[in-house]
Amino acid sequence: ESLEPTWYEVEVRTPGGRQTRQNGWLVPLVEAERFAGMIVTIRDVTERVRAEEGLKKALESQEILMKEIQHRVKNSLNVVSSILRIEKDGLSDEKAQAVFADAIARIRSISAVYEHLARSDDHANVAFDLYVRDIVDSVVAGEIVDSGIVLRTELSGARVDTKRAVPLGLILNELLTNALKYAYPPGKPGEIRVRLSCLDGQLSLSVEDDGAGFAPGFDLAASPGLGMTLVRMLSEQVGGKLEVSGEKGTRIGVRLAL
Repeated sequence: ESLEPTWYEVEVRTPGGRQTRQNGWLVPLVEAERFAGMIVTIRDVTERVRAEEGLKKALESQEILMKEIQHRVKNSLNVVSSILRIEKDGLSDEKAQAVFADAIARIRSISAVYEHLARSDDHANVAFDLYVRDIVDSVVAGEIVDSGIVLRTELSGARVDTKRAVPLGLILNELLTNALKYAYPPGKPGEIRVRLSCLDGQLSLSVEDDGAGFAPGFDLAASPGLGMTLVRMLSEQVGGKLEVSGEKGTRIGVRLAL
């Protein structure tokens, strides 16, 4: 009726009984603006369709496998965290308890990545702003936070691959924990800010406070503490650059190209 070439794809059973998928063009021949016949092209695409269906099933199986792996990793991390917590509660030495508490917090920050992946259809990337918020909530829940401390977050939307999300989460865990412990003297009010921005292909993650800043002669690159050593190593691992300022408070952040 339209006298226009038309694409078709149909299921066809051959005279030999084989079920096939065929497609092609129906091209009308027009004489004096009337239908005068038709050229039909026929292509057997059975094998291609089977290959596509096989690939689709393989991808679905891989997706199920990835979700199962992520679920098991998350559960395993939670088990390790629970064991450490039990051991910590049985210790009388305060320094040893602090070491265990820091280890538990680091494991929680890793586990949060797999929690996000389990809820997402994207198994390669994490909604990083949501991940940052979870880490902030987790650190605050695990630390004794003075009632005078105000914690603010300024988070831009960003997606980060899992290979870099875990190290960045650990960096945030260390910086925020240090700020809550050392930025302000006990009983003194203050503000701590966690900032995440993504602009022109550059991701910036920082923790800032308005405390006393670094002690005279402090050198982050030479700091022997485990937390700052981890921050330096993990920044290098993700190809990031540490940005440090100790004037009028403290700001430590990492910047990297996405």
